[in-house]
Amino acid sequence: MTRQTPLDKAKGELEALVEEVSKGEPAVILEKDGQPAAVLVSLADYQRITALKESLVDQMNRMAAYAATQASQEEIEAAIEEAVEEVEAEARKRLAGTQ
Repeated sequence: MTRQTPLDKAKGELEALVEEVSKGEPAVILEKDGQPAAVLVSLADYQRITALKESLVDQMNRMAAYAATQASQEEIEAAIEEAVEEVEAEARKRLAGTQ
């Protein structure tokens, strides 16, 4: 479980805190003036977080690019209506030719 510690206290314990998080202990939230201000995490955790963030940004960019290539609902409905009108017109021509 993540723990919180005041920055002033952490200054005196920095080497021990770094040792703890580098060995897999939970992250330490550092408080400044009683408010969370920063987090001390292991390098491995930081690398995982950074890789995850980059992956999410990449996925969001790909989704945005895909969405930009897609037709809107109105465009789809207009294309369907146009296709139906063309089919109906062709059917009327064929019916007129057979009578």
